[in-house]
Amino acid sequence: MFYDFLTSVEGQSLFTEEGFLSSHSAIKPRFPRMSLERIKHPAPPDVKVSERIQTWITEHQQTFRIQARGR
Repeated sequence: MFYDFLTSVEGQSLFTEEGFLSSHSAIKPRFPRMSLERIKHPAPPDVKVSERIQTWITEHQQTFRIQARGR
């Protein structure tokens, strides 16, 4: 129930009130210039990590039965 609350509109609104970005599409950011589209995700610092990312993504998709994009 706690996780359901955290991911709900009400729960995510609490995050934005504290200045955090919400992952919920119905919640507007507290500061208008902040949006998920503008966040740049840096590449992993370790070459071995970046080489294994696709393997981990595939394992995650298989474990949780998530269909890969483009299928």
